[in-house]
Amino acid sequence: MANKKPEKLVEFAVLAYCKDVGWSVDVVDSKASFSKAAGVYKKNVTAAGFPDIVGNLPSGIAVFIELKAKGKLKTLKSHQRMFLEEKLESNCFAAVVDSAELLHNLNIGYLKYGALYLKMFIEDLTLPTDLPI
Repeated sequence: MANKKPEKLVEFAVLAYCKDVGWSVDVVDSKASFSKAAGVYKKNVTAAGFPDIVGNLPSGIAVFIELKAKGKLKTLKSHQRMFLEEKLESNCFAAVVDSAELLHNLNIGYLKYGALYLKMFIEDLTLPTDLPI
């Protein structure tokens, strides 16, 4: 039976990685929800482009992670990219990932080069090769 929510597998792995490295993060549920009191579905309250996972590093630096199913990084929408780029301008950790392994590699690059490494990744969604890790 095929997994109908492959992004959930990525979410579980990414959350485990975040816990392992001491990041305090939460999943943002941005789907419509049913209000029993009103008897209707209410739209999400997050802004367009707001990522799936938010939190902070142990140092207090904000973390924003957009999740994609494995192999689907290129489905990053322009408003999602713009949100991440804006956060990178203020030196937050902001990225789109399709695996915990990619998040690990981005974290290593971030620790060595700062937000510049993540900015380079966001540009073409490939790990920068002109900066050695």
